[in-house]
Amino acid sequence: MQLQLPEHFLSANLFACEKVLLEKDGVASIIRVFDAIHFAVPVGLSPEQGKVDMNLFAQIKTDPEYSAEHSVQLYLVRPNGDRVSAGDPRKVVISTSVPGAAGGFTVTATIGVVTSQIGVHHFVLAVEGNDIARTAFTLVLQRPESTGEEKQR
Repeated sequence: MQLQLPEHFLSANLFACEKVLLEKDGVASIIRVFDAIHFAVPVGLSPEQGKVDMNLFAQIKTDPEYSAEHSVQLYLVRPNGDRVSAGDPRKVVISTSVPGAAGGFTVTATIGVVTSQIGVHHFVLAVEGNDIARTAFTLVLQRPESTGEEKQR
């Protein structure tokens, strides 16, 4: 699927990670970006009852002179193609605090992904209903002889 940035948008990046830190100076740090999550289903539960929490970090950059408000939405796309909302739509204001620097916005979210499907999933960031960024990750069911602890890599 080809993604296209709206006019005045310079870049759009989306990462799935373990943690997002917001530093005192307002700069975000993303910790442990991953491409696969290994999980075990607790005894007595089905995969549909399991959930893996993860964090998303999106950073969008725009032309320095561009200032606007937009509606943004995160989605989860399952291996079978189902697309589900990963939270409520948000309004963001595009601006810059440094004259001549690129403007933009960041979006962070903590998402609980139900482990009902294993395989390659995608998170998608949409602006005004148009997909502008996506990232893939894989849910991997651990074998029964594993320790049962969730791990990310």
